[in-house]
Amino acid sequence: MEFIKFIKNIKIFKNNNEFLLLLIFIFGLILRVYNLKDNFIFAYDQARDAQRVWEIIYEKNLKIVGPETDIPGVFNGPLLYYLLAPLYFLSNFDPNLAALTFTLINLSGVILFYFFGRFILKNNKFGLIASFLWTISYAQLNFSRFISNASLMSITTLGFFFFLSMYIFKKRDYGLILSSIFISLAIHSNFYLIYLLGFYPILFLIYKLKPNKRLILKTLFFLIIMNSNFIISQIKWNFISFKSLISYFLNQSEIKNNILDSISMYIQRISEAIFYSFFSFNIFLSFLFFLFLIILFYRQVKINKKIKLFLSMWLFSTFPLFGFRSGVLNMVVINSTIFPVLTIIVSIFIYELKKLNKYLFFLVLIIIIFSNLFLYLNDNFSNTKLFALQSLLFKNEKEVLDYIYQSSKKENFSVCAVTNPLFINTLWSFLFKFYGEKKFGYLPYWSGQHQFLNKNFLPYLKKSNSLKTRYLIIEPEGGMPNFAVKTSIFLEDEISNLIEEKKFGSIRVQKRFLKSNKNKFSNSQKLSPEEILLIKKIKKIDPRYSCFHEY
Repeated sequence: MEFIKFIKNIKIFKNNNEFLLLLIFIFGLILRVYNLKDNFIFAYDQARDAQRVWEIIYEKNLKIVGPETDIPGVFNGPLLYYLLAPLYFLSNFDPNLAALTFTLINLSGVILFYFFGRFILKNNKFGLIASFLWTISYAQLNFSRFISNASLMSITTLGFFFFLSMYIFKKRDYGLILSSIFISLAIHSNFYLIYLLGFYPILFLIYKLKPNKRLILKTLFFLIIMNSNFIISQIKWNFISFKSLISYFLNQSEIKNNILDSISMYIQRISEAIFYSFFSFNIFLSFLFFLFLIILFYRQVKINKKIKLFLSMWLFSTFPLFGFRSGVLNMVVINSTIFPVLTIIVSIFIYELKKLNKYLFFLVLIIIIFSNLFLYLNDNFSNTKLFALQSLLFKNEKEVLDYIYQSSKKENFSVCAVTNPLFINTLWSFLFKFYGEKKFGYLPYWSGQHQFLNKNFLPYLKKSNSLKTRYLIIEPEGGMPNFAVKTSIFLEDEISNLIEEKKFGSIRVQKRFLKSNKNKFSNSQKLSPEEILLIKKIKKIDPRYSCFHEY
């Protein structure tokens, strides 16, 4: 107690609100770093980005575009690469430092929410409640340790709307300029967020805003400079992204999108946003909670009507996107832009309950806390379940390499992998280079498919029979074509004997010895004749399933 009194008396804390904000921040930091070491997703995307950062640092191959989107020819911005570059350089490409940095970036939302409550809603309590809800959100803990451009989307969009509201409601010119910086960062984090630029003309018309020419020029200056890489890349590559987007929209007009399907998908995503942050007991009940929340917000909450309209437009801003078909609509990241406004509206709702009945206020707050706690316990505080390939954890991958090197007893060996995406060894190439070689002093030979898409750090095996020991790494099958794993193992059975199989998380590793007599087939999977016939047909169509290439 004496320590708490001492902290509160420090001059930086002008009132109890700022002291509470500090406690919330510290609590959020503890919650985010708990079980963080090695416990995060490190899949193809993370290894690909790390490899490109390596090219920036050591090959001076600067990037003007970032990670690919699900529309061929359209790329996100390179912000992610240049954010990761100093982190990977300082850590010698240990991704733990990157994971920690992303948790701190996500936690900065605590401060933005407090200022939103203080300056826009004119009530510090709104901001404190929103900060606390953001701190305990299961969804945000998942985003905070996701080393990806998607991790930055919630914070950059929160900054965009906060500073835009500062210009609209507080008449602060710097708000408009800072909003242009944050929207640029948002577009870099995911190109589809370019649709948020539409808020400028819409809100200017609704609120009858008339910025002076000098302010407009400053705002445009930052927009153009920060997004100049997109302009340069279009000129350099003959407007490939522009052509791809035109093709995408033209193809959309040919698809007979079912209105009910689009609405159903929208409701599903909204319900998930509620489920993973506020009410995790049932997805349908989460949607009912959302409806109840909206009704009360419009009928009972007494805040400035202009601010209520602003929050409403922000809340339903993703709805028009569901008129199209894109991979991002099937993922939780589509909610990135509305997670912050949902948090604000729920905080207002909770505060209104306090005015009605303090016991009801505490009851709802406890329900939300236990809702997130239920998800944490169900997830064993892993906080990695919301994203694809969630079972590819860095700690399991290190265990795979430790087993392989120790099992090989310091002898040379070859390695092959059944990967997602198929035939692309970017993940294991990176891991063997920056973890395996650093710890054990040498690299294995790669006996799989030739790598064209990304750099291969592993030496190719010159002759398939030059090394007796081979390890076959099998990633989780989710997202792979049917029979991909069975085909690769069958073809391996033709030339090697299975010695043992180990499992690390959901990653399987087979230790094998090459056969002296390749005519003797061992059916380690106990496949039926029909399955074998199908696999032989697959092999003829695509021989890349084979892991005994020679170079």
